[in-house]
Amino acid sequence: MLRRWSAAVAAGLLAAVTVTACGGGDGAGSGSDDGKITLGFSQVGAESGWRTANTKSIQESAKTAGIDLKFSDAQQKQENQIKAIRSFIQQKVDIIAFSRWSSPAGTPS
Repeated sequence: MLRRWSAAVAAGLLAAVTVTACGGGDGAGSGSDDGKITLGFSQVGAESGWRTANTKSIQESAKTAGIDLKFSDAQQKQENQIKAIRSFIQQKVDIIAFSRWSSPAGTPS
């Protein structure tokens, strides 16, 4: 299951790179002159093996795709995740991604 999810993440990142690279845009993002895409990713925390694997998958996929990753660990605090996302907006990253909080049953949602 994790392999399938990792492949989906990698495919999604590569698709984002392709779409952004083809978009031409107005240059409003933080991407530098080298055309590298910047992804801001806020992880809820590392409360489980699943979250740790998710973080590792995002980091590896971004590196493989040549994406500049700005990573934030919210340390199980929703306000930290909101601050990170606001920071990504201020930095004008090209893409913002985040993980959702766990469901009451404790499984990732």
